[in-house]
Amino acid sequence: PISFAPRPLALAGFLAFLIYSMYASSFAVLAAVITGRISPRVVHFRTRLNSDLARMVIANAITLTPGTITLDLNDDHLTVHWLLATTRHSRAAGDLVKGRFEERLKRVWS
Repeated sequence: PISFAPRPLALAGFLAFLIYSMYASSFAVLAAVITGRISPRVVHFRTRLNSDLARMVIANAITLTPGTITLDLNDDHLTVHWLLATTRHSRAAGDLVKGRFEERLKRVWS
């Protein structure tokens, strides 16, 4: 059974990681734009999160991170515009874009 109530310590850890990711990504995007090394792509991948609430949170976390914008969330499928794309393979793209967010959110709502 999935609970709507998050685990407080796991949620605090996720929020701290989100803030860290936002800052780290902003510097990576800045460097890529200055050097002209951007490779924008729209990528599609799935999430293994079961809760609709957790899926909504991961979609918003991806959008809040500079260089990525969630275009669509449909069940467990995400469509994301990725400014610094390094792969076209959907599973690899998913691991790079959502990997660490998904791991932490599994601990928040499990």
